[in-house]
Amino acid sequence: MPFANAGADQNVSDPPGSAQLSGSAPIHPGTCIWTIVAGTGTFSNANDPNATVSFLGMGTNVIQWTCDNGPCGVTADIVELVVTAAIGIDEAAMDELDMYFDHAGQRLVFGPRSQGVTLALTDLQGRIIREGSASVGTGPWDLTDLPAGPYLISGMRSGQYYAFRFLKY
Repeated sequence: MPFANAGADQNVSDPPGSAQLSGSAPIHPGTCIWTIVAGTGTFSNANDPNATVSFLGMGTNVIQWTCDNGPCGVTADIVELVVTAAIGIDEAAMDELDMYFDHAGQRLVFGPRSQGVTLALTDLQGRIIREGSASVGTGPWDLTDLPAGPYLISGMRSGQYYAFRFLKY
C-alpha cells in the first residue's frame, strides 16, 4: 500500500508567512488533499502535492496530507510549519539601502548609495512583484498598479541582506 508523505517540517519567516509543500504524489486512481490540523493557512490548491500554503499563523501550524488509495485504504501524514517573525526589518534597512517609499507618488525612490543594489519586491505571500537593480533618481518602480497592502523590499549590499516593509494605501 502506498503511504502518504507530507514532506519535511519547515521553519518559515513572516513575512512572507507562506511555504511550499512537498507531499507524495497520489497513485492513480487515488486522490490526496491538504487540510489544516492546527493553526491557520490557505492552500493554492488543496489537491496539489506541491501546493503553496499562505497566511500561516505565528507559531506551529500542523498541515495534514491525506491520501485515499481506493481499495488499498486511506493514509495520512503531517508536516509542521513553524512561523517566526523575521528579524532586521526596520527603518535602518531603508537608510542602509538608501531608499524610501513615496506614499504620495506611489513609487520607490532611490538615492545615490542604492545604485547597483539588487532588489526584490514581494507581497506577503512571498510572490516576487518586481526585481532588478536600483538606479538613482525617482526609481524604476512605479507602484501605482499594485493593490493596497503591505509589501517587503529586500536587497544585498556589501554581502549583507537588508529588508524593510512598507504599507501601500
